Amino acid sequence: REASLRFKAIRSIFDAMVQLHYLLVEIPTRAITNIRSKSDFENVKNEAVDRVSKLYERWKLEAELVGTGREFEALTHATRRAVSEFPHPLDVAPSREDAGRVAVDVLRKTADAVHKGEDFVEAFVSETGSEFKSHAGAFTGAYLNWWEHHSSEVGRSTRELHSALMLAALDIGDDVAA
Repeated sequence: REASLRFKAIRSIFDAMVQLHYLLVEIPTRAITNIRSKSDFENVKNEAVDRVSKLYERWKLEAELVGTGREFEALTHATRRAVSEFPHPLDVAPSREDAGRVAVDVLRKTADAVHKGEDFVEAFVSETGSEFKSHAGAFTGAYLNWWEHHSSEVGRSTRELHSALMLAALDIGDDVAA
């Protein structure tokens, strides 16, 4: 009977682990769909943080039952932190002042190209494209940095919880065999 309860707890914690990972995959999509309103964006993040907390509260006793409480708490903490620190696009986009400087730079570089004999439209399109690529790369880089910053903690916590759950399952097998 006790082995059956512990086995069910292990399955539940594995399920919670999958739900936490799904949440990390889901948050960028859900948050970006609410890009127009920073408050809606923050609400999506807050809802996700609440879901992490509820998962933890729901399954922490089962995690403790099988000896994986510390590892489960570490994974939920890492997930909660990653979700709460997901940046709003306006926080990583260039400011209006920077955008104004970029526009002036593009016009200046276009004028220089025209003085050298290049066609205005071709020079303008080329300079605008270069600047767009530069800023798009910085924008994308901000999200990559977010993930790089959090992925090691999430990955380490996942591996530790997975290992602890596997050991707990082996302990159940030993108890049943004895």
